[in-house]
Amino acid sequence: MKVSVVVTIYNNESTILRVVNAIRKSSYQNIEIILVDDGSTDKSLKLITSTAKNQHVFRLTENRGRVYARNYGFEKATGDIIVNVDSDVVIQKNTIQTVVTYLTEHSEVSAVTGRVQKTSEYENFASVYKNLYMHYYFGLLPKEVNFLYGSFFAIRKTAYKKIPHSSQVKIADDTSLGQALIYENFTIHLNKNLMVNHLKRFTLWSLIKNDFTISSDWAYLFIQYSGWTQLFKKNTGYAHASKGQIASITLIGAVVFLPLLFAYSKTLAIGVSMFIGLLLVCINRTFFAYLSSQPLLFFIKAISWTILDYGIMLCGISHGIFKYMLNKKNTLV
Repeated sequence: MKVSVVVTIYNNESTILRVVNAIRKSSYQNIEIILVDDGSTDKSLKLITSTAKNQHVFRLTENRGRVYARNYGFEKATGDIIVNVDSDVVIQKNTIQTVVTYLTEHSEVSAVTGRVQKTSEYENFASVYKNLYMHYYFGLLPKEVNFLYGSFFAIRKTAYKKIPHSSQVKIADDTSLGQALIYENFTIHLNKNLMVNHLKRFTLWSLIKNDFTISSDWAYLFIQYSGWTQLFKKNTGYAHASKGQIASITLIGAVVFLPLLFAYSKTLAIGVSMFIGLLLVCINRTFFAYLSSQPLLFFIKAISWTILDYGIMLCGISHGIFKYMLNKKNTLV
């Protein structure tokens, strides 16, 4: 079975050689590597063209965005299975073989996705927290899911050909693709043994932007694909958001009304605030316990950030709903 591995690149000179070299070292050899440079202005193109073993390099004359570049690469693919690897993701030697074996043994599955490893190569708070967070919540998910994890996923070419490829969201195009598959009644599995090394370094500011935009995109997709029909099915919430996360965001929404309650009764408002805080700790207790193995200062910062992050996600969700309604209005006009 032939596999096409597609990597889209935009100014990734610091990571791209590690990414491509890891693919080349794959134990599964019947692969073609398709590299799509999305108008990079750094040395990325020069680096990937320095060697040309089993690879095809395509350069877009201008930056068209990840969705366009990915679709371009997927259309060039000649394999039976198309594997997407982000330009800052390093796969393991047996990753492609695991994908081929899994899809061979599960003929009913049209796509399989993986998860990020627990540890980060960077030691700053945002990077360490993000890896721990993603690893933990993916670990709670069932085998059958309704999203794709953009850093690494594989899809049968026959399934890809039968779904729309455009996306109205900014960075959650992987979830958009997964929702399109589910909408057409295809099956997606999460294989938790497919772990990849994400080389992305997060700062607190980039984490804020990421979580706001992801939440906005998810709200948009939730309405677009009638996400309420998927909500809380298969022992989860929506996409890779757990029921606990959704409940926490809802509780944070209640905080908006506290100023009105303070105007009515300070005592009651303080009581309600404490009750909301206790509920948030209770709902997130297993995640906090998971973080307790980290140094004390990190643990304290992580708890504080988790609560604050739910507020950021709530703002993102509000933005996504507004964006959908605005686009719907403009479409009708």
